[in-house]
Amino acid sequence: MNIVFFADTFLPQTNGVVTYVIETGLQLKKLGHRILFVIPKEVKKSQIPKGFSPKNFCFAPSIPADVFYPNWRIALSYSYRIDKTLAKFKPDILHIHIPLTISMGGILAAKRFNKPLIGTYHTFISSEEMFKMIGITKGKGTRVLKKLSWEYSNLFYNRCDLVLAPTEKMASILKKNGIKKPITILREGINFHKMKILTNDEKKTFKKKYQCEEKKVILHVGRLSREKNLPLLLQVMALIHKKHQNIHLLIVGDGPQKKELMKTAQKLEIENAVTFTGSIPREKILSDGIYSACDLFLTTSKFETFGLTVLEAMGSGLPIITVESQGAPELVEENGYICKDNKHHIANHVIKILSDTKLQKKFSQQSLKIRKKYDSKKTTQKLIQIYEKLIAEKKIKTTKNKFTCPPILLKTKDGDRF
Repeated sequence: MNIVFFADTFLPQTNGVVTYVIETGLQLKKLGHRILFVIPKEVKKSQIPKGFSPKNFCFAPSIPADVFYPNWRIALSYSYRIDKTLAKFKPDILHIHIPLTISMGGILAAKRFNKPLIGTYHTFISSEEMFKMIGITKGKGTRVLKKLSWEYSNLFYNRCDLVLAPTEKMASILKKNGIKKPITILREGINFHKMKILTNDEKKTFKKKYQCEEKKVILHVGRLSREKNLPLLLQVMALIHKKHQNIHLLIVGDGPQKKELMKTAQKLEIENAVTFTGSIPREKILSDGIYSACDLFLTTSKFETFGLTVLEAMGSGLPIITVESQGAPELVEENGYICKDNKHHIANHVIKILSDTKLQKKFSQQSLKIRKKYDSKKTTQKLIQIYEKLIAEKKIKTTKNKFTCPPILLKTKDGDRF
């Protein structure tokens, strides 16, 4: 199959959507399919992911939009260059990933080439956490903004032949808020073979590097921005630190809220119990075994529709603690706890796991057991089956339309029609 991904975000940005499209694209290539990415800006040769070449990319004309988010670009939906590239590529199916300008180009291309269109709902743009990114907090017009954001995203997804939701809860939310097209649940996956599991000696060396040797380490990985609910993460650590100085928090990632969070850690007097590593490339996080060097994974984000970092943590056998939301909790199956959005509730459960070696081991083993069904090869094979079904249905529909003629009305001499 010839498959086109339309994504408004790509490297050098690092986020769950970028991770998904690259990982899935690689698996599709390995399974013998051709893949083309339509993305904003031209990716430098040094930024092209391993397994791809420049011919796998088509770049939409775009302008910087750092005012909205670092490294963000607003792209032209469609252009002569995109049309020419697609015509040469001869797509069998088109797949949009974010409801922005490039995905609008995907909708136009689906009509232009009469091919099936599929859309994955990665980003919960109607969540209150999303509104925090633009400085709108609860009670300040969020009801109106929610309604408008649903109407906006539905403009995209209701033009697809099929919508993919990563969890059952997200599928239910979509149906409730106006998605009228068929919805299929397809959980995202990752390549666990890229992950290194450290030996005990390697774990000691890692902890020494970050000055947390002889301590239990809580890990958080992700973008440091307002929608991630990170002040709560630090408040939880402050409660834990009061009673347990042998527990350390390691925050891996960078983002626009980093400086603010570092100041918050100082105000809470936990700057010596928290380490901000800054940005570390995802490939290095996996290949260096950073997940496996830690003792527990904690996320307080309510924004994700799925939670790839949670899945990566599970892949290294970490117990998981997450808060109630539409995504990550579905990954917790007797391998951790789903907590209320409350610092005391979360802190108590962190301490419960890290104070009980048997419980920690039990959750660790369960995480390794669960991860098998989220292998990217398996999830991509399911995606291929979905593609094949849509392509077959489109061909049948096109054939029927081709051979269906409008009725011809004939008149007799007496004026009767038949």
